[in-house]
Order: sequence, then structure tokens, then C-alpha cells
Amino acid sequence: MSEKIPQTLEGVSKTLLMTLYVRARESQRLDGMIKDEQAVEMVNKLDCDFSHLRMHRHDEVAVVMRMRKFDNHVRDFLKRNP
Repeated sequence: MSEKIPQTLEGVSKTLLMTLYVRARESQRLDGMIKDEQAVEMVNKLDCDFSHLRMHRHDEVAVVMRMRKFDNHVRDFLKRNP
């Protein structure tokens, strides 16, 4: 098994780990609204205690829905601007 990458983010930057973690968790659900294997891989490689980043399920769903909307906007933009 490869060595874990230390997590050194602080403050506001550290909150970005929450969205990465939620994205990875949602990607692992059979009925997940998004699939992002890179997010799963990144979470698995980080040496980080994600337990303090847990949210209530309804909050996770709201974050995932916002991510999905953002992903769709980016995808549409990239299609129009190759």
C-alpha cells in the first residue's frame, strides 16, 4: 500500500476537504447522484481524519446537488469552448 499524503490545510482552506469528502462518499453510494472516482482516490490517499467533517444526510444532499449543478455548468462551458 502506498504511503499516505499528509494533510496540511488550515482554516478556511481546510473546509474544502469537506466537499471533497462528501463527493467521495456520494460516489461510493450505489444510488449516488454523482460519480467521481478521482475524489474517492484522493480521499483514500490523504492522511486525514475525516470524521470531524461529517454532516447530516440532508446537508450532504444539498452539497451534492450544488456540486452536480456546478459540474453540469462546467461541462456545458467546456463543450462550447473546446
